[in-house]
Amino acid sequence: MSGAAAFGQLVLSTAFVLSIVAKLRDFPAFRAHVSATLPALGRLAPWTAACCVASEAGITVALFAVRPPWVGPALACILITAFTGYLLHLVTSGGGASCGCAGADDIPASWVHVLRNAALFTTAAVLVLLTVPGGGGTVAAHPAALAVYAVVAAPAAAAGALLLHLPDVIALFRPPTDTRQPSKGPL
Repeated sequence: MSGAAAFGQLVLSTAFVLSIVAKLRDFPAFRAHVSATLPALGRLAPWTAACCVASEAGITVALFAVRPPWVGPALACILITAFTGYLLHLVTSGGGASCGCAGADDIPASWVHVLRNAALFTTAAVLVLLTVPGGGGTVAAHPAALAVYAVVAAPAAAAGALLLHLPDVIALFRPPTDTRQPSKGPL
């Protein structure tokens, strides 16, 4: 049992589960967001929103339950690549739309979101390498594995949440933007 593999599983599953919860909290708004940011999909946009949530849920399960163990992380790589393509579309189109990663929020997609996805992709890719035959990191299903999960659960969950909300965290450290109108002098 590899602590690194367990850590990777938990980081990815935390990011996916938090993303799912945020999207389902106001699913009609998320569905409208997908329709607005991907107008070329037309009537398929609402289904795309549902498929997005279902894909994240399926991959979360696959990270722990599908054998061979590299399949879940490989699927995560594919999904994160698709999400990153969508992010690149949003960032380069300059429309200021939210990425929708954590539901329909008002934070515009930025290069920070792309960086976050690169970190998630790297986590998934390393997990693939750890779980392929001979990779040395296969997460075994035995009682000792529970101890490894217990040790890495808190830091992995924190890392997954931090990665999902990285743009929000970075925004905390940016200087505030003054939106007040300049004074026109004495009355």
